[in-house]
Amino acid sequence: MEALKYLKDSVLSVVPFFIVLLVLMLISGGFVFMDYAVLTISSLIMLVGMFLLFSSIKASLEDALSLLVSALLKHSVFVILALIFVFTLFSFLAEPNVVVFAKQFSSFASSSVLFFVVVVSLSASVFLVLSILRCVVKIPAKTAFLILYLLFFVSFIFLDDMNLGAVTDSAGAATGLITVPFITSISSAIVRNLNSSENDSYGHLAFSSLGVLLFVALYLMLFPSSPGVVTSSSNDSVFLSLLKSALSSFLSLIPFAVVYFVLQFTLLSSSRYVYRTRIFGFVFMSLGIVLIFSSSSLFVSLVSRIADGVFKMGFVATLIIGTILGLITAFAEPSCSVFAINIENVTSGRINRVLIRIAIALGLSLTMAVFIIRLYYPFSLKVFFLFMYALILTLMFFTHPMFIGIAFDAGAVGAGVMSGVVLLPYILQIGENLPNSSTGFGIIGGIVSFPILITEILGIIYRIKINKSQKGE
Repeated sequence: MEALKYLKDSVLSVVPFFIVLLVLMLISGGFVFMDYAVLTISSLIMLVGMFLLFSSIKASLEDALSLLVSALLKHSVFVILALIFVFTLFSFLAEPNVVVFAKQFSSFASSSVLFFVVVVSLSASVFLVLSILRCVVKIPAKTAFLILYLLFFVSFIFLDDMNLGAVTDSAGAATGLITVPFITSISSAIVRNLNSSENDSYGHLAFSSLGVLLFVALYLMLFPSSPGVVTSSSNDSVFLSLLKSALSSFLSLIPFAVVYFVLQFTLLSSSRYVYRTRIFGFVFMSLGIVLIFSSSSLFVSLVSRIADGVFKMGFVATLIIGTILGLITAFAEPSCSVFAINIENVTSGRINRVLIRIAIALGLSLTMAVFIIRLYYPFSLKVFFLFMYALILTLMFFTHPMFIGIAFDAGAVGAGVMSGVVLLPYILQIGENLPNSSTGFGIIGGIVSFPILITEILGIIYRIKINKSQKGE
């Protein structure tokens, strides 16, 4: 029965996405049989990858990390934090999203890819440890987020729109196919073992993203950059692109796998059956990640060509189709699915996974609408993000406390692998067709901010309903 449930979730994620892209390819024209074959094959590979990821993640991460955290609590605080930091660091080093961001940013800032992979991973890991310490010392999430975003606002004084766009885009680098299930699993396990408030189960993904954001802001304040926009095109053949992406994601998983199994076999004593279950679960999870990441890379060229065809239909068509892409991308994003399922499990069904996915989908759709409008009618990113984050931080005081961490994490997971291969290429290609338009930088920052806003509104509605039920209305 569980397998059928995971298969259903996978089908409902991939099939609507496939249908919409197929229709858009037919409408925009210029595609040949091979293009439709690529779409079909890549969608099937992604479906298989999602099924493997969804069906194996409980055994390989959720259950194993819960036991691992219990074992760690027998040691000193320093040992606990050190081991969590090391484990987290390798999870970020294994994250394909981090590598993709580092490559894009290095071409923007003329820096080493390896340098950014390491430093982004370090900053995200340090801030995850700080997020866990926040729960231990009982600092409210709203206080912590308020302080960190006020620090971020300082960078607005020193950054122009181009550099600010690159900074806000970095917020999505630390969340992806590995880090989302890892952080949600380990943070939930820690909160359960520490008997902390349920409200402390979330917000850790957002803290990690903020660590990256603050580092990149500091870097660009010291070394501002002003080259051309990074493009998403590639001259590789379909097979070579698939092979390169698969190999890249596979190699990045190896260090994480080593740390995972070393901690498993040294800190936990289990039966051969349990060990075998975890090993197979981890293998299937890793295979799922490789399949998803490699197949998703094939969508970039298709979406760019769809954008070319749609652009010829005019502004209204470009806007409508962009918002539709935002909706379907959220439902096809594996990180969103994993995150929503985890919320439903932790809250014992009080918060339905569908509501969370709808909130993220609406956020991505609004992001696409705003940034398409910005391409045609440029406006200041500085003013936009000041307004957005001021609104987000204000609503934080009115939403239900449980939704504060959920909202900020929802923004982080929205900027996953699918946003990078569907929404970003669409925006960049439309921008290339408009010689006087603004750049595509900042869209990932928008993808992070709008789902926070929508989820906070959902939390306000939830709080009103709770208050009414408590009053017996």
